[in-house]
Amino acid sequence: IAPATGVTVSGAGPAVLAACLEGRRQAVAGAMVDAFVDRGVEARAYQTRLGRGAEVYRSNSSARSANRSRTAGDGT
Repeated sequence: IAPATGVTVSGAGPAVLAACLEGRRQAVAGAMVDAFVDRGVEARAYQTRLGRGAEVYRSNSSARSANRSRTAGDGT
């Protein structure tokens, strides 16, 4: 048994995503591929790392538009 932290089906296509500790990537990927192949389903595994997250940038025009929308409904 390969211990994954979490597994999910992703999107509308045939994708399965597993999250695990870095040292377990090969074992988890191998177990998932083997499970599909054992049932006659072709499978591949791509191993990657989590990124550092995301940052949201807002342009000045977006901020002005949001302000207009916010004040338009208050009668001013």
